[in-house]
Amino acid sequence: MQKLKTGRSVISRARRCLVRSDSSSPVLHRETPGGTGTFLDANERMQTIVCCQRPVAGAGRLTDSGAGRALVASGGKMTDEPEGDPTVILVTGGTGNVGANIVRQLLDAGEQVRVVTRAPGEHSLPGEAEVVRGDLSRPETLPAALAGIEQVFLFPVFDAIAGFLRAGRQAGLRHVVLLSSAAAGFPSRGWIGEQHLRAEQVVASSGLPWTFVRPDAFMTNDLAWAPQIAGGGVVRGAYGEAALAPVDPRDIAAVAVHALLEERAGETYTVTGPQSLTQLDRVRIIGEAIGRPVRFEELPRDTVRQQMVQHGMPAPAADELLDGLAARVGEPAATLPTVEELTGRRAFTYAEWVSLHRAAFAPTVTS
Repeated sequence: MQKLKTGRSVISRARRCLVRSDSSSPVLHRETPGGTGTFLDANERMQTIVCCQRPVAGAGRLTDSGAGRALVASGGKMTDEPEGDPTVILVTGGTGNVGANIVRQLLDAGEQVRVVTRAPGEHSLPGEAEVVRGDLSRPETLPAALAGIEQVFLFPVFDAIAGFLRAGRQAGLRHVVLLSSAAAGFPSRGWIGEQHLRAEQVVASSGLPWTFVRPDAFMTNDLAWAPQIAGGGVVRGAYGEAALAPVDPRDIAAVAVHALLEERAGETYTVTGPQSLTQLDRVRIIGEAIGRPVRFEELPRDTVRQQMVQHGMPAPAADELLDGLAARVGEPAATLPTVEELTGRRAFTYAEWVSLHRAAFAPTVTS
């Protein structure tokens, strides 16, 4: 493990201690048995870039001052870094499930955020964030987006990673926090795990200090059930007795924010939810939250596979996901304390996640 060297002031260190909820040494988890890896939704494929600038602690505001930004405080000017050399974080995938939570958590921690997106105005972003145009997959747009960047949370747009890192090195990037997948650490990685492992290898071979965040299955994957639950209260799928430990994107984001603020390189964090839950369990919890019976109806594997492929999932990924579910029937899913160890609070439960999305699962009202 490597602690990155920075020129940050004692004041900056003190400010980050205030937003950090646990200063104990983290326990690293490099792999967990079984699982289906990370299934990315359409929003998370958006190549949105978010830039965060860190002020020092104290009352005041950041203002442009020609050579750079400085904190204006009562009684005079204090700067965390010399003007013209601000500390900057870049977050890619800032409109996705994880990235949006990173933006929110950084803002809540007192960070200033600039969002760079291909389509300004088309996304609901916090009002505190500055929004400018840019595209992760178009290298010609990266120099401006990377100007002043030292750290990045990197969403795995696989075919764009190498080009992004080349531009980042030229801009002075010195720390990459990559969103990977728990599947990258499985003994049998499969298609999903291999994709993420290759992404990790590209980052590691860049020569830049890195941190890998490997979440297991996202709780938000279950939003795919919403039309079935809202329409008729029946979820149809395969391997209802398969157990997972799904993780809330807020917790994935919290681990990534920890990695950025603590600035430790060479570490890999595997992140799970706090509970081992079968698909039957999760359907029941959703029903309890919306106040109506919801049941799981078992379908043949081939039928479910065909539906996955028809909805755009690559066939190898569909096969791997179904194989992973089959392997988890009758086996409790491993749960890891990563979130609590790093943040000082417990991870969000599945019921807590459902409570935020109750409207998505609510019965459809017909006239």
